[in-house]
Amino acid sequence: AQVDLANQNTQIDAFIQQKVDLIIISAVDESGIEPAIQRAKAAGIIVIAVDTPARGADAAIMTNAIQAGETSCEYLFSQMGGKGKVLLVDGTPIQTIIDRIKGCKNVAQKYPDIKIVGQQASRNDRASGLMVTTDMLTANPDVSGIFGMNDPAALGAVLAVEQAGKAGAIKVTGVDGSPEAVEELKRSGSPFIGTATQNPGEMVRQAISLAQDMVDGKHIASPTVLIPSVLVTRDNVDSYPGW
Repeated sequence: AQVDLANQNTQIDAFIQQKVDLIIISAVDESGIEPAIQRAKAAGIIVIAVDTPARGADAAIMTNAIQAGETSCEYLFSQMGGKGKVLLVDGTPIQTIIDRIKGCKNVAQKYPDIKIVGQQASRNDRASGLMVTTDMLTANPDVSGIFGMNDPAALGAVLAVEQAGKAGAIKVTGVDGSPEAVEELKRSGSPFIGTATQNPGEMVRQAISLAQDMVDGKHIASPTVLIPSVLVTRDNVDSYPGW
């Protein structure tokens, strides 16, 4: 939906007209999409959210976002030697992103010599990640770590770091385990040192399985399923199966 609620509403209405049986949605706006979800459910369609919650959905299959933020930042802070100034490249205010940032801040509390000195919201993409990181680096040139709440924003931060001539001084981590992040981990000299994974394929597989269970009338133990995140670094990237 290109991070556009109106587009997502239009897509759901089109699916309703097509009389589909199941809609799997990664919500642009978890509350704003609720009326469209209710229209789909009124038409007898099962709606399952993936990646982030969606109000009104029958179930949600997500990465454990707090744990992903903790995993990424634990590695970042440890690689910084447990001290230094950090920037957070935030994103749009959906629950998954809020939870990743929360996870990072949870870990920061364990490191008294880690100081978060800047936090700005991107639009979850590389271009805006570059822009907000450039702004924050101008105000805080002496940082030594950056956490991007997703890989596109983190890779934008990498560009900002390199454009500032600080590739040897600043380390960057992200969340997703995306193909682009994997390539960046393999690039010699990159400031990008790690990413906490998501597994989109597994989310969709579990969403379809859960929908079938609903159709079959089986008991659903929990409407929310959290998939653990694992850390990918230069040390294990070659064995990471990826998306």
